[in-house]
Amino acid sequence: MRRITSVWKNTRWMIPAVALLVISVSLSVSAAVTFTLKDGRIITVPVNRDEIITISFEEGATATGGKLGASVLPVTEGLVMWVDASDTSTLFKDAQENDPVTSGNQNVGLWKDKSGHDHHFSQARNDTRPVFVKKGIGGKPSIMFDTSQSLLTKANFPAPVTIIYIARQTGGTNQRVLSGVANNWLLGYWGGAKNQAFYQEWVNPSRTPPTDDLQHVFSAVIKGPGHYSEIWADGVLVASSQSGFTGPNGLAINTGYASGETSNCEVAEIIVWRRAISPSERKSVEKYLQDKWRNTY
Repeated sequence: MRRITSVWKNTRWMIPAVALLVISVSLSVSAAVTFTLKDGRIITVPVNRDEIITISFEEGATATGGKLGASVLPVTEGLVMWVDASDTSTLFKDAQENDPVTSGNQNVGLWKDKSGHDHHFSQARNDTRPVFVKKGIGGKPSIMFDTSQSLLTKANFPAPVTIIYIARQTGGTNQRVLSGVANNWLLGYWGGAKNQAFYQEWVNPSRTPPTDDLQHVFSAVIKGPGHYSEIWADGVLVASSQSGFTGPNGLAINTGYASGETSNCEVAEIIVWRRAISPSERKSVEKYLQDKWRNTY
């Protein structure tokens, strides 16, 4: 992917050129460079005429710009929920979206859905809100939970559905991380073990293998009754079974159907599609998360 690089007096700034539609440069006394993007965003950088040294295109780079959330999700067809801890514009200290998270170690009462469907994760109680940390999974922004802290959305995600997320348990209590709210559903962790999947029934043998404190990408591909449901861990198929075929009714981090089964954990990104995405699509999303959060299989 190309990017634009502008250098002004030892300041290097980058924006993905693949997204650009119009670039205009005003060189008046109060000058600015304005980028109009295809998605409608307008980025203006104030700069005086004599400060501009060069504007250049570079090939093969990952888009950056002070926010990891500039990464592009590779599969968006059927997308119904996407929360991303690296995009701090989606984080608020209160559940009413009045008080933005502005620095590390602040409580998170609202984690906004970027899919456009408003399936936000929230927590009304101030005393049970998790904490935003700047250096969590992969040394990057994450939401950190102890066993008393939680976020949830009441949105129902019936089959067919695909859910992919990246998280890690941090030690201490190791039970559920991502769980259903109104039904018994879990993905990733349970009972001191990782690679777990219970979609109203077990999809894999429970309690094996033992958990660790590394980050992992877990994928649930659920096609519905009469079809095989899958759990993938770090790009490897753990189990495929017809015994569990239900999506989560509500989705929770550290609470939900079994509110007493919580974990010390960090969560970075959760993505949900209202369909069973293809194997090639799943691989592309897992690679996206691997590259973004420096998760090494």
